[in-house]
Amino acid sequence: MSAGLAAAGFFFQRFFPKVRVVYVDNEDYDVELRRPKAGTERLVILPNPHEVVGEVDGLFALELYNKGDFAGAASYFQKLVGSTGNQSYTLYAQLARGYAAWYALDFKEAASKLDGLLKRLEENPWLQHPLARHYARLERQATLLRAARELLEKGDLDNRLGVAAVAATMLELAQRARRRDEPTLAALFAYRALELLLQERLWRQGRKAEAPQLSPTEEEALKGELSQLIQSSEPPRVREKLGLLELVAFLRVLEDPVLKAKQVKELQGLVGVLQSRNQSLLIHGLLVPTEKQVEQVQQLGRELLKALQEEGAPSLELEALPLERL
Repeated sequence: MSAGLAAAGFFFQRFFPKVRVVYVDNEDYDVELRRPKAGTERLVILPNPHEVVGEVDGLFALELYNKGDFAGAASYFQKLVGSTGNQSYTLYAQLARGYAAWYALDFKEAASKLDGLLKRLEENPWLQHPLARHYARLERQATLLRAARELLEKGDLDNRLGVAAVAATMLELAQRARRRDEPTLAALFAYRALELLLQERLWRQGRKAEAPQLSPTEEEALKGELSQLIQSSEPPRVREKLGLLELVAFLRVLEDPVLKAKQVKELQGLVGVLQSRNQSLLIHGLLVPTEKQVEQVQQLGRELLKALQEEGAPSLELEALPLERL
């Protein structure tokens, strides 16, 4: 019973730091009566074994890391440095912080953390560190993050690797949000990933979505394409800045090989989804996207991402480095 109560107390102590586990000890014991001598009892605050045996924090760190809570894992890894004096845990903490920044879309910080980790793994004290076995994979991920950072800093859509890295990350975040039953957040990531991939394809044609500079012939062709997709007899209005649906239609006008190859009926099923982008709760409106709508946007995004990879962007290794033990 005492052991069970102590275990429960130490468990709650991790969530409520002010909780104390107290044991009634004694200075002297009466053998004949088989009890402490009266007046010699004293209270002892027991140290938390999780803190005394620092490696236990490693189990918490691994659990959080493998669940994708990289910030929480980094905190535990850093605690291990203090409780064990083992500096090797700082490298795990740096890795976890890098992944935490990556999936917070802080590509600058993520690239900095992985670059710093790679430099440390090249130093003599860490050549035999377990993470050194994965140096090549970490280097590829750092390359992706550098490209993403450069894209965000310069806005150069010629940076295909950067576009692929950012779009792939947002599509992955959309999928994670869907698993957490957060359709509005999932849609936000999916819409932006699709928009970026469409903007990159338009950039290849020497055009910008915010200022496409349509010729009279192109404007008429775009109206015809939109009428076909929307299934309207009246010519639609073409805005100065192209939205998602207009981007898809104009790329078909420009003979984009990926979008031109898609059947009209297939794209007609996307019309409502693309048109309702601005009415989404996290954009300008009050609508909560449905699971089906998010999947439709993701699917087109995945197709464009795959085409981008086939056209020059290398394999994208978004998966966090697996850690089974320390």
